[in-house]
Amino acid sequence: MTQLALVLQGEANKADGMERAWNHANTNWKAAAIAVVRHLATTKSEFTADEVWAELDSLGFTTGEHRAMGAVMRQAAVDELITKTDRVVPTTRPSANRRPVAIWRSLRASASQR
Repeated sequence: MTQLALVLQGEANKADGMERAWNHANTNWKAAAIAVVRHLATTKSEFTADEVWAELDSLGFTTGEHRAMGAVMRQAAVDELITKTDRVVPTTRPSANRRPVAIWRSLRASASQR
């Protein structure tokens, strides 16, 4: 298999995994997650998925499918609410074992928040 074919297959597998995760996530959680990202994108210049998780936790929204957050953030990027930076920070969520999480830049925050 060529390098290009491997890359294309990897991208297809990633998209399939995100779709499956999204389809198995709690419906109310998905709606809340999208609303939280939209809110953060209008009030903060940059944020991570950890901040989305924290807000969802404080509001009492849970899902058994934690991988669905990737689909939430990706959709927010497609909707031009946020863009992924090339920077990461260690997660603050104990269950994620300090893995790196992307910093997302808002495309909707006002100039005073940037």
